[in-house]
Amino acid sequence: MKKTVLLLAVMAWTLVPALAQYCDSDGHNNSFEWISNVSLNTINNASGADPNGYGNYTAVTTDLTIGQQYSITVDFDGSFGENLDIWIDFDQNQVFDPAEKVLSDNGAGSITGTINVPGGATQGSTRMRIIMNFSNPTTDPCIMGMNFGEVEDYSVNLLPNTQPPVANFRASDTLTCGGTLTTDFTDLSTAVPTTWSWEFGDGNTSTIQHPTHTYTTPGTYTVTLTASNSFGQDSHTKTDYIAITNNGPILPACTPATTNYCCGIGVHNFTFNTINNSTNDGVDGYQDYSCGNSTTVLEGQSYSISVDVGSGPNQDVRAWIDYNNDGSFGGAGEQVFASDNMNGTHTGTVNIPLTAVTGTALRMRVGSDFSGTTPDHCTDATWGQFEDYNVTISPSNVPPTADLEADVTFTCTGLVNFLDISTGVPATSWSWDFGDGNTDNVQHPTHTYTIDGLYTVTLVATNSHGSDTATKTDYITVSTSGGPVAPSCQPHTYNYCCGFGITNVTFNTINNTSGDGNDGYQDYACNFSTNLQEGVSYTLSVTVDNPADHNTSAWIDFNNDGVFDNVTEKVMEKASEMYPSENILIPGTAVKNTPLRLRISADFDGNPMPGP
Repeated sequence: MKKTVLLLAVMAWTLVPALAQYCDSDGHNNSFEWISNVSLNTINNASGADPNGYGNYTAVTTDLTIGQQYSITVDFDGSFGENLDIWIDFDQNQVFDPAEKVLSDNGAGSITGTINVPGGATQGSTRMRIIMNFSNPTTDPCIMGMNFGEVEDYSVNLLPNTQPPVANFRASDTLTCGGTLTTDFTDLSTAVPTTWSWEFGDGNTSTIQHPTHTYTTPGTYTVTLTASNSFGQDSHTKTDYIAITNNGPILPACTPATTNYCCGIGVHNFTFNTINNSTNDGVDGYQDYSCGNSTTVLEGQSYSISVDVGSGPNQDVRAWIDYNNDGSFGGAGEQVFASDNMNGTHTGTVNIPLTAVTGTALRMRVGSDFSGTTPDHCTDATWGQFEDYNVTISPSNVPPTADLEADVTFTCTGLVNFLDISTGVPATSWSWDFGDGNTDNVQHPTHTYTIDGLYTVTLVATNSHGSDTATKTDYITVSTSGGPVAPSCQPHTYNYCCGFGITNVTFNTINNTSGDGNDGYQDYACNFSTNLQEGVSYTLSVTVDNPADHNTSAWIDFNNDGVFDNVTEKVMEKASEMYPSENILIPGTAVKNTPLRLRISADFDGNPMPGP
């Protein structure tokens, strides 16, 4: 009998369940990266670096009403980007279930979010767990030994709701360019509604809490939700909430994702023509803004582009336009912008070609990622993101703006190279009149004048939208016999080195920038001329390339005999200078009304003063 009693007693003891308790969790015991303050309803708890990275503040509590929303702010020590995860044990079973995670976010310094207390929560006191983790979002509320992070527990008291609902809702998609839209509506009403009445604005309704609805006709739609419980009802209306059009670009062949967002990397603002869109950074991942952000540009024109990537790490930025409208961005010339290794705002210019599809919405993609990653239009971003926009290219109806220039305007040989520098939408044909009875129709012609004189040059530039004319009167002076007499000698450079030589000569109206001594002897007497008056002083300034000082000399052949007299015709002698300059008085004995030769010579100051 005693054995039987003893057996029953043992059996009774083994059937009593163990007392449930919350799991342990801790962070890193360090001198930085901790939760410094938690603010929720009446809780406003300042804390420091808790021992072993865990702070038990369950004695700190606040009342939360079932079915209501509450703002919570968690501050961190330091300015590092942190991940924040919060659970509340709504069913009070001492286990933090995945469905009981009420907030997951990241940020630096402070994070503010919203906690929703579900209608099915159990009344009474329960626990709230807050985990801050530098490395990654925390999926395990019982995590132990984080490298950098901290855990704090609080108490909340869940009270029954005695108020009518406050209606609110959202839709998963509110805008489409595709003509039809299927969207999921989510009831966000507080104070535990029990019935719902939806009006979608197109004549259709629903009475379920979270309906899905398909709009089949383009237009704008106003949506209303009426939420009710035993204490009353409330209605919320969003006017023109749903917008459907047929003017969007075709779907892209790929939508690159963000695989491991970090540190504020991504697009903060994108500006192109009339588009100016400020957004979150790469935390948003891929975003398709092609319905709500569109612009129209003209073919053949240039437009500024700017991409702000924030003040954090340096980033690489790329942009593409699907010019051939095939859904991809791999066509020739479809990468329209590239900028590398900087933070802040990347800026540049996009030139719209004449070969692009016009009159159709085209997809424009912009992407940024950490410096050195070189974003590609169909490759997932490591830390950054991609965004899509809508660009329509209109055929231009503007003719070019004609303009021209010549490589020389004074010539002793008659040979002139002309350059078309017309602007605006490019010309497709050209008509040149050189003023001497000769013409040409190539874009950049070369022409030889055979008779001395002044010549007026005209260019007519034409494209499919019209023509424009540029005329430069008395633009070319030809003097085949009017140059200086040939010099008696032509010195040469026999051992060029190291960047030495003359790089600029300025004298009255002459201002000629040239290569250094690598050019050797150069005769600019036909191309650069100026008129002087006897008895007047003029400044001659010479610039030499700057590895070292030079010795510089200059002469004017005042008697026009082709020989430079070192006594009466030497007008400059400067030793060991990099920017020699001299005031030159023009003598009354000089030959007048005749082109005279000016010669300048410079050499490294370790060599003798140059002779003529």
